[in-house]
Amino acid sequence: MGVSMLISYERAKAESLGLNAKGGLMERAERIIVLCVGLLFESLIVWIMVAMLVLVTMTALQRFVKVWRQAAVAPIVAERIEVRRSRRASRRARRDDYRARFARRKRLS
Repeated sequence: MGVSMLISYERAKAESLGLNAKGGLMERAERIIVLCVGLLFESLIVWIMVAMLVLVTMTALQRFVKVWRQAAVAPIVAERIEVRRSRRASRRARRDDYRARFARRKRLS
């Protein structure tokens, strides 16, 4: 279960950085299907869970390597993050400036 959550986290984190982390052996749909098959056959559940653990771990490693390689050749991501931060700072500055001007007007009236 922990490795399964790691797969989702890796994808979300990669997408927040502007990278692609789709793919792998056991994406969410495959994990659900294999788990349902395991629940249908009670005698096989232990072996299916072991197989899922191996495949899910391989998927997590695949995604990690994929994102690592993309990040190595795409230093633009850091620039994008910096641009977002500067835009956010300028929006805050404009908002604070507006609030200060509004407060001055209110005090003067």
